[in-house]
Order: sequence, then C-alpha cells, then structure tokens
Amino acid sequence: MAGPSRTYDLEVRVTFADTDAAGIIYYGRYFTYMEQGFLGLMKEAGFDYYRVDREFSLLFPAVEANCRYLSPARYDNLLTVKTWLSQAKGAQLRFESEILKGETPIARAFTRHACVDKDTFRIARIPQPLLDAFQPYLAS
Repeated sequence: MAGPSRTYDLEVRVTFADTDAAGIIYYGRYFTYMEQGFLGLMKEAGFDYYRVDREFSLLFPAVEANCRYLSPARYDNLLTVKTWLSQAKGAQLRFESEILKGETPIARAFTRHACVDKDTFRIARIPQPLLDAFQPYLAS
C-alpha cells in the first residue's frame, strides 16, 4: 500500500501529567495524542468537527482503537504525531498514526470511526465534499 501524499504532523511535548509512576508516558495518553492528530487533520483539511456538525449534522464516534507500543518516551520528550487516513469510504474512516521521538517510531496506532447522523445516531455515508478534502491524506 502506498502512503498518502501528505500527513498531518503534530508536535507534542510530554508533560509530567502525561507520565505514570515509572516516569514513562501512560499508555492511555497515546490515544489523546492520536485524537489531537485526527482532529488536527480534519481542521487542516478544512472540515473541523464543528463544521461537519453544522453543515452535515454528522458525528464520527470511535468504534475501534489499537496501539502498538514500540519504545518508551519520558517527561519533556518532544514527539511528532503523524496522522493520515487508510480508509475513507461508505460510512467509515480509519485514521493511522505513527508517533516518533526524533526519527525513532515509538508507537503505531489506528482508530476506526463510524459516520453517524447526529440526531438519530444511524449510520450515514460520508459526504463527498469531506471525502474530497481528505483525499491528500488518504493512503492508496
């Protein structure tokens, strides 16, 4: 599978509150970083969460999440969260993330989201304008 033509890159400085008693990033915090990447990608594509709600009355609840931890990161490390889409069709989005410390990958993850109508919570197709905006971030 070829990569996307572009990724959304977010720099994150690990705070003391992000770490556990062992001094490394608490495992659940990676999902917070991934959500920041997912929301940042949407915003950079021109469709922040509020615009999607306002214009299309849609939500994207997570239905699956997975993270593979490769190497620890500690307080005050500067991380880069790279985010792109590996799927955007029908009623599903799958965001991929790679979290790096310098050039070293420390985690690889994905979240899968359903597209649902905000009022009924029924599955809905992703609108074409949104699919078009996401195209540069979509791996083929």
